[in-house]
Amino acid sequence: MKLFFSLFLLNLITLLNLQAQQIELSGQIIANGQVEGIHVINKTAYRYATTDQNGFFIIEAKPSDSLYFSSIQYIPKTIVLSAQNISTKSITVTLSESINALDEVLIGTVLTGDLNSDIGNSDAKRPIDFYDLGIPGYTGPRMNLTERRLYDADHGVLYTGLGLNVNKLLNRITGRTKMLKEHVKLDKDKQTIRRIKEIIAPLYFH
Repeated sequence: MKLFFSLFLLNLITLLNLQAQQIELSGQIIANGQVEGIHVINKTAYRYATTDQNGFFIIEAKPSDSLYFSSIQYIPKTIVLSAQNISTKSITVTLSESINALDEVLIGTVLTGDLNSDIGNSDAKRPIDFYDLGIPGYTGPRMNLTERRLYDADHGVLYTGLGLNVNKLLNRITGRTKMLKEHVKLDKDKQTIRRIKEIIAPLYFH
């Protein structure tokens, strides 16, 4: 009886040590498409890896750990590691392609491509503007705060009796006009960078 209990205790300790010990698990992703850059996350041990161009990866793991496989082009998959995975230190995972079905499209009024014709055929109503009220209005691109300040500095209304624009002259002498032009250029550069980020970011971060 004592011998049986000793063997049982020894096996239990060995099993607990095996479960507590992490190993380097080698794996491979099998899929129909590109297998590089797929995220492999050990949700139990908080470990992370990504696959290479052939779909191979290495991650620390132990028995019963949950591995989560994620990629924008494949259906996410979770696998609980078995004792066999740990003993062979390997795993092969097959991922299925993620197919995004488009919602049903309802076609209403047929558009011709002619803006004036399409507006006339649509049910949309044009909002009232200054033309309807018979008053002058600005039809150019809308200016931001910096551009309005530059416009005011360079198109002031303070004139002398000789028709000289004093406001414009003073702003140029003091350098305020030049400073505002630099601010306008800086704003345009920032807008360009922001537009580039909006285009590029979705291609590399998902």
